[in-house]
Amino acid sequence: PGADNLNATSQSCSSDGTVSVAFSWTGYGFGQQWLDLSTQNNNFAPGSYTSQGPITPPQYSSTWSGLLAGQTYLARLDPQPQGGLVRRPTSSTSC
Repeated sequence: PGADNLNATSQSCSSDGTVSVAFSWTGYGFGQQWLDLSTQNNNFAPGSYTSQGPITPPQYSSTWSGLLAGQTYLARLDPQPQGGLVRRPTSSTSC
């Protein structure tokens, strides 16, 4: 794979009541990746998630801001748009 070990490493609360979550992963320098985020546990069905990217090496982290407090999110690192899954950590946000 182009990456492994996707983790939600920290979260912080914003003054507007939303949450920012920092993600990091181990990258192997094999090209572009997209960080996908969903509130639905449906194997990232088309139209049910949003993405950040492309993220290119040597960047192996990203922060997602504006998330709803108290919401559970599923994340995956995708080495190609609408393609293969690397890892899916689940993270519940709280403030």
